[in-house]
Amino acid sequence: MHTNELRPAGFLMPSDPCARRCEGGAMYRIRFHGRGGQGMKMASHILGTAFFLAGFEVQDAPRFGAERRGAPIFAYVRAQREPIKERGIISRPGLVLVADETLIPMPAAGVLSGVEESTVLFLNSRDSGEVWKERLNFPGRILALDLIGGELTLPGGQRFFGAICAGAAAALAGEISEDILMQAIDSELTHVEPAVILENKIRARAAFLAMQENAGIVREGGGVKVFGYRRPDWIDVPLDEAGLSAPAIHGRRTSGTDEDRGLAAQEAGDRYRPLQGLLVDLLHLLPR
Repeated sequence: MHTNELRPAGFLMPSDPCARRCEGGAMYRIRFHGRGGQGMKMASHILGTAFFLAGFEVQDAPRFGAERRGAPIFAYVRAQREPIKERGIISRPGLVLVADETLIPMPAAGVLSGVEESTVLFLNSRDSGEVWKERLNFPGRILALDLIGGELTLPGGQRFFGAICAGAAAALAGEISEDILMQAIDSELTHVEPAVILENKIRARAAFLAMQENAGIVREGGGVKVFGYRRPDWIDVPLDEAGLSAPAIHGRRTSGTDEDRGLAAQEAGDRYRPLQGLLVDLLHLLPR
């Protein structure tokens, strides 16, 4: 393999001087899944800022499909005590938060992509975590909280899902205090009115306190291993014959010599001559 070959995000060559150190580097890898308009982008920003204020190096970014309200989106956060070498989407999350349970069976949403036994799954659902664990045959731990009809029921509905999910994630990671979470919300919502900031704080605090009995259950995951790394699965696409995949666009009826074009015109005239005769006969029958 050449050293300049494209490699998946986070993959280091054995010759890379930081490969050994990054193998043992512990990092929080968190994904938020929701629909456009539910605030998952804001959730990642709030959580990322909170981790930063807690002394972590941080990456946070959203990933969109069709950028419209209601379309599935996800956002992710990486947090580590040392500089982060990974790039790209998170393929092996330690925590997955889902604001809309209808995304779970959608393959394109990728909610369960890369989950492992150590992964914690947080769902906005009226059903319990035990019901979902049996339903999904999920190897890790599932926590469910009804963000609309449960203890977090407050006016505003889905407008505050981002703050709620950020508060839950902060508690489950166990590295962020309530005060730091509130500071992060202030920092990320400077563009809105104070009353809206207060509403977000109320909901984030409620979710933070609701998850306190599970505080710290999300563990930092190790880096991508250099040795024993399994390459992505590839799809073999059969090759078509050249006549199918690249049909000729040059034809003697549409291009060529003057003789070819003359022949084509003559054939076209012969084809439409009976119709011309019929039209002339019809014209003679019309009253003058």
